[in-house]
Amino acid sequence: MSEEFTALLDTSLFYYKTSLFSLERIKDGMIGDSAASEFVECTGLNRRPFHLVGTSLGGMVAGVYAALYPSDVYCLSLLCPAGLRYPTDNDFVKHLRELEKSKNYNDNPLAPVTIKQSEETLKLLFHRVPLKPTKQIVQGLIDDRKPHIPFFIKCFLDFTSVESRYSLQDHLSRIIAPTQVIWGENDKMLDPAGGKIFASAMPSCQVHMLDRCGHFIVLERPRKSAKLIFEFHASVCGIQKNK
Repeated sequence: MSEEFTALLDTSLFYYKTSLFSLERIKDGMIGDSAASEFVECTGLNRRPFHLVGTSLGGMVAGVYAALYPSDVYCLSLLCPAGLRYPTDNDFVKHLRELEKSKNYNDNPLAPVTIKQSEETLKLLFHRVPLKPTKQIVQGLIDDRKPHIPFFIKCFLDFTSVESRYSLQDHLSRIIAPTQVIWGENDKMLDPAGGKIFASAMPSCQVHMLDRCGHFIVLERPRKSAKLIFEFHASVCGIQKNK
């Protein structure tokens, strides 16, 4: 990879391979044998510090990784990350809590199994759904995901577990890499007030709130989010070179 480019680490890969949030290892600060660290070791990414980017649940993983492996991370970009502690729960999180108590996972927005559920999930992800897919396409996506429903349910259980739900919040004080947070002002899944939590806990953190944008930042505001990430990377490079 050219030195001009940022190394983007897809943390969703690690979550798929290991249930990272539910592990007691993460609570104890021990994820040395996790797929995340294994991937970094195998690819040689840690030969020098890299720019780590994570979104949503992946943002939670990325933030905790940066806290536990500070020498690996050159700078950190988090897009609407999960794992923060809010004064009150929004409607989406309240719904997850209700599902957790009832054990009724058939109405889980993280794992839609009907066309109607899929349409509701799209409304949650976007401020404005850019293009409503046909029912045939939606049904195809549902059929493709069905074999993985147990995995998505496990994601839900891990995300809502007492041990895991505030993992990022509990590690904020240990993040030393220059950090950037990008959040959609109209996010219905994860409360945009998370930007203020970062600003308070990490005063040097750059917080960008995007108007007319929901949870799916990279699809709803791709140019703006990419521009912010690359500008942040360039600014950190400039600071480091001037030291």
